Amino acid sequence: RFGYVNLNMEARRWFLESGQASNPNPLLDPDICLSMVQEAHARHGIDFSYGGWLEDRSELWRGSYLDENKTHLHLGVDFNVPAGTSVCAEHEANVLYVDSDFPAEGGWGNRVIMRLLGQSEILIYAHLDDAVLCKAGDVLSPQDIFAKVGKSPQNGGWFPHLHVQCVEPSYFEKIVAEGLEKLDGYGAAHEVDELSLRFKDPMRIVSLLR
Repeated sequence: RFGYVNLNMEARRWFLESGQASNPNPLLDPDICLSMVQEAHARHGIDFSYGGWLEDRSELWRGSYLDENKTHLHLGVDFNVPAGTSVCAEHEANVLYVDSDFPAEGGWGNRVIMRLLGQSEILIYAHLDDAVLCKAGDVLSPQDIFAKVGKSPQNGGWFPHLHVQCVEPSYFEKIVAEGLEKLDGYGAAHEVDELSLRFKDPMRIVSLLR
């Protein structure tokens, strides 16, 4: 069973109920964060969860690299599922990039970027396992399994989950010209209006994992 969960609210509750201080933040440890997420699932009576688009995660990731520029606004949707969960395409898509920023902490880990054919939308799938099953130039069909959910540290140092982010095509081309390293999964809350146009809700395109 899937259910929507706001991880920032769950983190705030966890800090209060566990009595653990938020500084330094124990949830930056992927094993402790996974335990918190699993506790939230049990309390909500679900097996897995999703959520996070334009969610302020200043509580969840307090003390992380996001604090420096106050970029706590999450720009994608997270599917909180176990490491090893298969990830499949839901639309015909052209794979543009397959890369990894390992061993960067708080990064993308293994990542696949694709353009949906006939729709022009750009989708990023991140925090994947090393054994990605596609390469740049491949054309994926609906239901093609192209990756699995990764685990720390290869997934960027996070607890196991799938991050899916939708990028507006013209903005993506600008980012490619400037360098893909400038692309992030988080932004600043005061830029929410602009960010919501550049990074639209992926749930318009991607449904729950089957």
